[in-house]
Amino acid sequence: MKPATTSTASIEASSGLRSFRHFPFPQPEMPGAHTHNDIELNFVVEGAITYRFGSSQTTFQAGSVYVFWATIPHFIIQHATDTHFFAVHLPVANFLQWRLPTRITQRTLRGDLLVFPRSEDADFCALLCEQIHKHIQSGDRAEKAIALLEIEAWLRTLALSTQPTQPEPVSGQLGNDSVEQMISLIIRDFRESLNVAQIAAVVHLHPNYAMQLFRKCTGRTIVAYLTQYRVAHAQQLLLTTDQSISEIALACGFNSLSRFYAAFREICNDSPKHYRQSLREAREVREWGE
Repeated sequence: MKPATTSTASIEASSGLRSFRHFPFPQPEMPGAHTHNDIELNFVVEGAITYRFGSSQTTFQAGSVYVFWATIPHFIIQHATDTHFFAVHLPVANFLQWRLPTRITQRTLRGDLLVFPRSEDADFCALLCEQIHKHIQSGDRAEKAIALLEIEAWLRTLALSTQPTQPEPVSGQLGNDSVEQMISLIIRDFRESLNVAQIAAVVHLHPNYAMQLFRKCTGRTIVAYLTQYRVAHAQQLLLTTDQSISEIALACGFNSLSRFYAAFREICNDSPKHYRQSLREAREVREWGE
């Protein structure tokens, strides 16, 4: 197994619907930590891959399905030489549109790495990954639509058949109780007018130390994490409600429309209005088959 190098994580917008199949696994590995505003699905057919998320590390085993929000800085540390691996980048918009069980959506958006343990369906999952990869790689719009249907059905089946777990880190735990409490506060109160001092006070830490600890464990600042979570919630409201953009901005904790627009464009590389229109038009095309 070969180690990978590290670098500072860069913030990227969604990479769009993409798929990757590695067999044999390429060298060198991923050059360093990165982020992108997508949901990642990973499936290892053979071998194993060790990933780092923020400051935690875990090994993806063959036969299990791994799902996570890729805004968490992540990169591959090492892998077995015989690894056969699939990865899918799924835009958050699609993930939210499907209205999957709340326990899946909320846990993913809070930054949990969800693991659907190996089952007797592992061979089926491998075949399904091949099929999804083929549809996406074709570049054909109709085939990509089929791939999205397959991914949605796959996630729904997993959610019904298996209770996802969260793996124990191999080393370098994210697991700091103070950071976990800060994240829980953000998720619970993100609609409120939160600031770093208020968040740090909950865990009885000086704001400077709280910021340092949070960044060390998650790879992001407290403000960046809070903003990212607010924007993700805004994406969900834009796609699933008829609330006005100003109403959504306020509902997600932004105290001004201009700050909401700036944050949304930075993370989604689009305006809230165009984001809503383009996704709704795409959904109508799929529903009517035009």
